[in-house]
Amino acid sequence: MKKNKYINLILLFICTICALYLFESNIYADDSLQKIITDDGKTDSVICKYFDNDDNKFKYKSINIKDIDKIRFKDNNISIQINNDNQYEYIQPDYKRKIHNITKLKDEWSTNKTALNVLSNYLKDNQDEVIVAVVDTGVEITHELLKDRLISGYDFIDHDDIANDKNGHGTHVAGIVAANTPENIKIMPIRAMDKYGYGYDSVLALGVYYAVKQGADVINLSFGGIGYSKYLDEALNYALDNNVLVVASAGNDSEDVSKFFPASKEEIIVVSSINELNDISLFSNYGNSIDICAPGSSIYSSSLDNQYSYMSGTSFASPFISSALALIKLEDKNRSPKEIEKILKMYTDDLGNEGYDNVFGYGSINFTNYVTVDKSFKIISPTSDIDINGKINIKYFSNGHIGDIIKFYFDNKLIDQKVIDSEGYNNYILQFEDKEFKAYNFRIELVHNNKVIYENKLKVKLLEYNTSFYMYDVNYKKIDDFEIQIYGIKDKNSKLVQRVNSNENGIAYTNLDEDIFRLYDRIVIITGGKQISENIDIPIYIKTIVSCGNKLLIPNNIQTVYLDEKMKNIREITINPFVNNYTIQPNNPIVKIIESEKPVYIECGSHVIKLHGWHSGSFEQYLYRLKGHGFNYIDDLHKDSVKLTYNINNLDDYICFSGSFVTNSKIAGCGIDTGCSFDGNLYFINYVNPGIYEFSIKRRIGGKDSTKYLRFRNTKKLKSNQEHNINVGKKLENSFLINYYNDIPQVIAIVNDEYNSILYNQYYDSMKLGLEYFYNVVLVDEKGVIHYSDCDFFNDNYYGYKEMIYNWSNIPDGNYTLKMIYSNLLKNLYDIKANEIKVTIKNGKFDLNKQNESPIVRTDINTCYKVKPFKTLKLDLKKVFNDKENDKLYYTINKGYIYNNIYYYRTAENELTDIKITANDLKGGSCTANLKIITEDTIQMNPDMEIDFTDWAEKQLDNEFSMKNNFIFRFLNDFKEVINN
Repeated sequence: MKKNKYINLILLFICTICALYLFESNIYADDSLQKIITDDGKTDSVICKYFDNDDNKFKYKSINIKDIDKIRFKDNNISIQINNDNQYEYIQPDYKRKIHNITKLKDEWSTNKTALNVLSNYLKDNQDEVIVAVVDTGVEITHELLKDRLISGYDFIDHDDIANDKNGHGTHVAGIVAANTPENIKIMPIRAMDKYGYGYDSVLALGVYYAVKQGADVINLSFGGIGYSKYLDEALNYALDNNVLVVASAGNDSEDVSKFFPASKEEIIVVSSINELNDISLFSNYGNSIDICAPGSSIYSSSLDNQYSYMSGTSFASPFISSALALIKLEDKNRSPKEIEKILKMYTDDLGNEGYDNVFGYGSINFTNYVTVDKSFKIISPTSDIDINGKINIKYFSNGHIGDIIKFYFDNKLIDQKVIDSEGYNNYILQFEDKEFKAYNFRIELVHNNKVIYENKLKVKLLEYNTSFYMYDVNYKKIDDFEIQIYGIKDKNSKLVQRVNSNENGIAYTNLDEDIFRLYDRIVIITGGKQISENIDIPIYIKTIVSCGNKLLIPNNIQTVYLDEKMKNIREITINPFVNNYTIQPNNPIVKIIESEKPVYIECGSHVIKLHGWHSGSFEQYLYRLKGHGFNYIDDLHKDSVKLTYNINNLDDYICFSGSFVTNSKIAGCGIDTGCSFDGNLYFINYVNPGIYEFSIKRRIGGKDSTKYLRFRNTKKLKSNQEHNINVGKKLENSFLINYYNDIPQVIAIVNDEYNSILYNQYYDSMKLGLEYFYNVVLVDEKGVIHYSDCDFFNDNYYGYKEMIYNWSNIPDGNYTLKMIYSNLLKNLYDIKANEIKVTIKNGKFDLNKQNESPIVRTDINTCYKVKPFKTLKLDLKKVFNDKENDKLYYTINKGYIYNNIYYYRTAENELTDIKITANDLKGGSCTANLKIITEDTIQMNPDMEIDFTDWAEKQLDNEFSMKNNFIFRFLNDFKEVINN
């Protein structure tokens, strides 16, 4: 009986499995769907859109990783089992978005700059109602400012009708709307973000759908994050299709909005932030989807516990725009969204370049001179005294004045005039040329039949400079003595553009050519100067600027460096800024004097610092990379550092050493520098962080006073708690890399010593001398005729082989000996092993003499990776490429660094990066791997789901292992229990 029981159970199991699989569909993703991997293994959720056959409509579901971690793979694609014929349109990561707020600040400025109170007072007798939905962290429903302004909302985090705020961000946003609008503009609180200020796209989209269905006229979205979301985009389109105005904050990353969502969506209204000096806030994002700007620096509004506070961020610029849209809608509820948006953009003060630009959009809202359609004529902007650099964008409203003339006067002198040729809202760019830099009385007149029927007066100050800098210490005390270094970064190189010193009033003025922002990829300012060096309370500011204007340097993004008392010998820190994956080497070093047990304040970022001090009679240097944010506590650099020593006792020459961090694409520059040694005695001891370094070793030629050097370079990976010797060789040996791929004969020549230090084919004097001085690469034909080569610097994209490249033009076909001719200088200094290679020239290029198979990109690789800011992604290229002939592969890359076939990428920026790595066997074969790297500490991906970053899964996919799989799992467990018993 017991045996029959087992047999029956086994048969039941087999029948169950067969029956289940008869009704299932196995759907496989196409080849474009690729896994997304996290650097730390943490995962979260994905969103699936599917068609429910029972309800005959599309539905969405957010699925946590714990429900889908049993997804199988077949032929490198997802295999998801389903038990019905549901159609699955796409699957995507369920991104976490974050609120756009900065630290609380202490500076106060009036939000009346927007003049929303003028528009609000004008509409005070209007009895209609407009609803602004705030999709955020909720709202403190008992706050005195808000409690009478709220209508019913919903909490999508705790799933109830009370959207109470546990973070404070949503309360601050809602308070701005309440303070700038009358009571018949209602606020709908929707909690879709948690107490930490994060929210999933799946939940945020539900908040948008809810707002639309509950009658919202305006939806405010003060959040964002990296990565496009089709799911959230569909929700936003649903709102737009239902004539709801959608406002989003640009974000606080000082980056282009194109990589962020929803700020990159051009169909909605995207808001950047300005400061009290009418300039873009230094944290604000920018880009082509920016529509408008509003105050966002140090905004006073409601906070938790029935309190009020100051906060900064584009999060607090967008509710000003939401308020303005609601007011314009309130005036006439029949206005279309397009009409409302047009009116909004007219009531702006033009900032930045004349007209629209991608920093300020159409300008900063100002409703001081708001007019109704029955008004005859009115100047909309400017409305008050202004400072200009040569042009004014005059905005005006005209009704019934076709043919009338607008006249413009400076100090009662007519300088220009404009004939009105169209009705409604218009603008006119007024230019001032050859004017003295001073204040002028500016008058605008409207003339009808030679009679002035309208007049507007104000003062205009013509400025000599278009950019100014104001600086404050960590206590918000104004700094009077400082220096600004302005650098342009382009193509992995930096250049000092300007150096500006503050005047007696503590302001640094300069003129920046507008073209500079197009010429360079990024403009970075770095602060320095004697007072900054000696005053411990003054931070080192390192800011990206995207326009001319008034730059306010305040400590809203500062990290702290604190040295333990064990490091009391350290007296100085030199800072080399790390910006946009590039380490800048300031022309004028940025130095901070250390005071015992006091912190040093530096702009956030994984900057490289060099610490200096005397210890036991030696001058020690420590190279340290900051973690990028928060608190950097340095207690014992010896503990985790690499000590560098130098083995040069066998040489009588003067030797100089220097070493530098290797970053994504450029030697970091903030290096160690031992100066010179004599008879093996070093003046410096160096301790550095573990990591990859490139060392430059210079051997002086010709005695103590000579300025000529041989330079060697070596790349080393240094591990912590080790002592590393830098050796100098006595032997040289050459090798050749023949490029069979090129249309003309091409060779890479490498000369290295016995320690693999590569000799650079140059030396330093008052000028660079002939390259043939050290050696030359030649082809010798069968008759002994020498064919000399042309030499160029090697393509810098071939990382790890930054050598010389040699070409021959118009060389006859035939057999040759490839060899190197060394100079007598090298022969006298080194033991040389001269290697030769027999080669064939055919059809004007090197002939491989056999069929070559190109390397290929492996089909099982991941093409999208996630790494947190300040962390390093490491990728073994042997697992990316395969060459059947086992040829050595040489790589070109657009970003990152390759060392020993390992690809490294690290950045402090939140960004999506396209990586192209090309493998070349130099025999005519090559292939390229296209990868994506997401740098974001809030996006959480599922490592077991194959998804494509751009289109996600446009094919059919199931959303999870269905209930039947859970049943199978339980059945198997039960079956094991029966057998075990």
